[in-house]
Amino acid sequence: MTSAKAFGFGLFYVSAGAWRTIRWVNAVSRLSGLPNRAVSDVIGISPAWGPSGIALFAFADVVVAPFAEEYLYRGVLLPWLTTWMNRSAAMAWCALAFGAVHLYYGAGAAVTVVGGLVMAWARLETGKLRASVALHMAWNAVTIAAFVLPSAGPG
Repeated sequence: MTSAKAFGFGLFYVSAGAWRTIRWVNAVSRLSGLPNRAVSDVIGISPAWGPSGIALFAFADVVVAPFAEEYLYRGVLLPWLTTWMNRSAAMAWCALAFGAVHLYYGAGAAVTVVGGLVMAWARLETGKLRASVALHMAWNAVTIAAFVLPSAGPG
């Protein structure tokens, strides 16, 4: 499968899966009392950062973090896992490890696990990191646009 095709399918899968997971996490969080922190709460972006500070944060979150995390999780960990377990198990363990480092989101880390599954699938389907990096960049860009940047606006 080409990277472009995997990216397209991945956007569909991550959108559908994340939406369902967000609804499930919100319900479980309300019923159980588990914390479910919004990304904007976790990051704590402030208007005091000014436009250049917010832009620097956005660059780090949309460009730097996806390259680093994809190299570590889908470039190193996932191929290593596939050497001693089947593809599905390797994807699941890789996604769980990815979600574990995002536990500061509280119950919302489950959404990160869904994203990790989709990015692992894209990596294994294409044999390259391009699609998973592009998906991760898109995921983070949408997150910033939807949750972080509006909270940095006036009043």
